[in-house]
Amino acid sequence: MVCGSWIGYTAYIWLLQHVPTSKVATYAYVNPVVAVFLGWLVLHERIDRFIALGSAVVVASVVLVTSAKVRSRAVDERLAAVEAAGD
Repeated sequence: MVCGSWIGYTAYIWLLQHVPTSKVATYAYVNPVVAVFLGWLVLHERIDRFIALGSAVVVASVVLVTSAKVRSRAVDERLAAVEAAGD
């Protein structure tokens, strides 16, 4: 448990330095899905259709968030300036 926590925390800190925060925050949604999978794999816990469907929705949502393009504020300001100038 300590080793897994250490690895997870180290990965989280590394991600904060290399990836936008909005994408790093998705770990909070993925962790329960990983825990359910590990419970099934290691402890032979039962996964019914509701758990599977909920996990699929969570994973699909995280994929949508992480695949979205991030627009910078500078791009938004330039677009607003062009629109205001009427070009």
